[in-house]
Amino acid sequence: MAPPAISGEPKITQDTESGSVILEVMVTNTDPAKTKWFLNDKELAETESYAFSSKDEGGKRHTLKCEIKNFDKPLAGIYKATFYSTDGENSASFTVQAGNAPDFYDKPHIVQRDGGNILCIKARAKSPTEMTAQWYKND
Repeated sequence: MAPPAISGEPKITQDTESGSVILEVMVTNTDPAKTKWFLNDKELAETESYAFSSKDEGGKRHTLKCEIKNFDKPLAGIYKATFYSTDGENSASFTVQAGNAPDFYDKPHIVQRDGGNILCIKARAKSPTEMTAQWYKND
């Protein structure tokens, strides 16, 4: 078995109804039962605040999740998932912040101008504090 490899980008999502934050990563060539989750280098155990799960996606791929229940500022920090196989290990890090994050009114829209030579990405957001935006390509 090859060392574990991350497929795609790790994701952080929020369930506004339950107040949970979900950390998700898809990994190939790993044993999900051996996965360890950490917060600021301290290993986490499954408790009333944390629930861990995995889903077999076929082709030696697994989606691994850590649900942070009733997320609040004390649970913010740098989370890390470490995955293992008989041939090595790999890890993914998640920076989970709490505070006055902006809310998006709707999904960003891509508008073409000048016959498709110019692409304009429009996003509408609101925030209780001053906002700044950073745009990235291929990051």
